[in-house]
Amino acid sequence: MAIVAADMILLRDDLGAVPDAIALARATFRTIRRKLAWAFCYNVLAIPLAAFGLLNPLVAAATTTLSSVFVVWNSLRLRRFSAPSAIAAALLAPALAACGSAAQSARTAEPGTGSAAGRPHPRRGWAA
Repeated sequence: MAIVAADMILLRDDLGAVPDAIALARATFRTIRRKLAWAFCYNVLAIPLAAFGLLNPLVAAATTTLSSVFVVWNSLRLRRFSAPSAIAAALLAPALAACGSAAQSARTAEPGTGSAAGRPHPRRGWAA
């Protein structure tokens, strides 16, 4: 259930991947917006010209093919995406180290030795 409700799922114990994933998501969203803008402009220009017979069918077919090639090429640019992970890692290193050490100590701590050790349970008192 948590996977379904989550905005992001980490598949490894590296919080440094979070800024990279966010940067990739933003780049993907930018690419989608560009594709939609290209398709909108193409349709606004080409459909009326073709409807009134001002556009040769061969030219219309060629522009449709070029439009599809442009969309695919624009998507393939994401393969060269490199997130600014070095900058993000340098800026977030202190926070990530603190979170990582806290998570590691919480995983390795024995029951009853955590931060609540030495205090009674709110409802059960001193009994475990």
